[in-house]
This record gives sequence, structure tokens and C-alpha cells, in this order.
Amino acid sequence: MRISAFKKTGIMLLVALLLFPMTQIFAVTQDDLKATQKELDAANQKLADINAQIKENESQIQLNAALLPQKQAEYDDAVAQVASRSKALYMTDSADVLTYIFTSKDLGELLNHLESLNTIGASDMAMLKRVDAAKNSLQLSSDQIAASKQALEEQKKEAEALKQKYGDQLKEQQTALGVTGTTGTASLGSSPAYIKDIAASSSPRRQKLVDIMVALCNDNSNGYQFAGKNPPDMDCSGSIIYSLRTAGFETGGAAAADSLQAVCNYGWIKVPVSELAAGDILINESSHAALYIGGGQVAEFSSDYDGVSGDSSGQEAWVHAYYSFPWDYALRYPGND
Repeated sequence: MRISAFKKTGIMLLVALLLFPMTQIFAVTQDDLKATQKELDAANQKLADINAQIKENESQIQLNAALLPQKQAEYDDAVAQVASRSKALYMTDSADVLTYIFTSKDLGELLNHLESLNTIGASDMAMLKRVDAAKNSLQLSSDQIAASKQALEEQKKEAEALKQKYGDQLKEQQTALGVTGTTGTASLGSSPAYIKDIAASSSPRRQKLVDIMVALCNDNSNGYQFAGKNPPDMDCSGSIIYSLRTAGFETGGAAAADSLQAVCNYGWIKVPVSELAAGDILINESSHAALYIGGGQVAEFSSDYDGVSGDSSGQEAWVHAYYSFPWDYALRYPGND
């Protein structure tokens, strides 16, 4: 039985699909990584903004809660003043006037009672209305802020889900593209001369790490490239790993921000970002890493602005003021060697 050319082509295509999965046919590219990184950065920024709004709401709710007793006291005092004056006016005429006044269910009924007795003047009326409005306005503000905070909590859940989604997707793409870490110290063969000089100095490794990162960032021939691991163009974790290895540190299987903690196998420790010292590595496991260099400054490879090698913007690889990314923790080498 002869098989037509058309059927042969179909069979060959079927075999190809079985032998080579679709993920290989449609291979992950650097553009895919950049697109996912962009989505992850956006999710992280949204999450940071939401957390800031929630924190602001919580502060305002606490302030309102502290002010509410004062407003209530002002209201109670105003009512007592009006009642006292009413008592004085009617003391000789009606012993039941106070009972009549204080059976009022709310401010509106109280004012009606007082007006019906002709015991309240315009100034007293204005005072009661003013303090009651102030109290009610404060309570309404607290209720509105609480509702806003609840809505923000829902948005926070959505942002966290996106962060997890793109973080996982980025890891999968990095694995598919073969972005892996390296072990041991770096070879200086292709490093710039100024990096070789720092590496050859007698400074402690922690200081070398800081000096190398600062030198890399100050050289505009170095720019940001996602998954780049060596000068001139590197990404955030690639620049940290390169600087670590060039300074003489072991990095184990460190490959990206979420795996930089591999250096803990070689003496590094985790510390909170509230206690930073020069040479600490700032970590957001989902998407970013930077180096704190002391004096309220960080050195980092942050983003590709123009798609070409080097840093024409001055903000792809740069030293600038510390900021809250937010960071999950910092890594510190406690030794003095």
C-alpha cells in the first residue's frame, strides 16, 4: 500500500510534535523575559502603592479614633450647658423640664423640645449643631476610610496574585532559556582594568564588593541587559553576582534575586532592611536585587531605557538614594576578611 506525499508530510509533522514539544518549537526569547519582567515590575509597583495607601488609611483611622472621644466630650459639654441654662430659666415654673429635655432620643428631638419651651437661644442652637456636626463628620470619615481600606485589601490580594503569577512565569522562562548561576570566583580576563585593580587591592572582600559595584555603575559603558551576567551589560542580580565573585566570594547556585540567598551557604546571613550596613545585598525575591553601599545610597542595575549597550540615560546602572522597593530582607557578610 502506497502512502501519498500529503499523508507522509502529515505523519512527519506528527512525529516532530511528539519528539519536540511546543515549548521548544516556540522557544523563550530575551524579549519574552523582558516582557514578563515588565509585568512583574508593574505588579510590584502596584503592590507597593497599595501598601502605602493602606498604611496611610490606618494612620488616619487611628487619628480619628483618638479625636472622636474629644468630639463626643465637646458635644456632651454643649448639651450640659444648654440644659443648665434651661434649668435656670424654668426652675420656678416647671420641675419636670429637665425630664422633658433628657427624654429626647437624638439631637433633633432635643432641639425641638428646647425650642418648644423657648429656653434655647440662637447661639445655643448654633453651638449644639456645630459640635454634633463635627462629631458626625469625624465618624463618617472613619467609616469611609475603613471602607476604602477594605477595598484596598481586595486590590492587594489581586496584586499579590499577579506578582506570584509573573514571578513563577519569569522563573520558568529563565529555566527554559538556560539562565543559571555559577560557582566560585570570577575570571578577570575580560574585566575592565579598574575592576582588576580593585580585585587586586588589599581591601576586605566586603569593601571590594562595594567598590566594584560603584565602579561599574559609574562607568556609562555599562548598561542594563536582562539576564546579562558580565560587563558591559548586566541585569540586577547578574551585576551583584559578578561583583561578588570578582571580590572573591563564593556564590554557589545563585542565579537571580530569588536564589541569591545561596551565598548563605558561605557565611552570609539574612538581616532586616531596618538595620542596613555598607555591603548588604537588598533582596526582593520576586524581581530585584541591589547593593546598599552606605550613607543612604544604593548601587544597582535597574532597567533598560534604550535597548542598546551602555547607559545613555545614566539610570540603567547607577548610584542613588536608598528607596523602599519593597525589600524582603538583606544579605550580609559578617566577616572582616
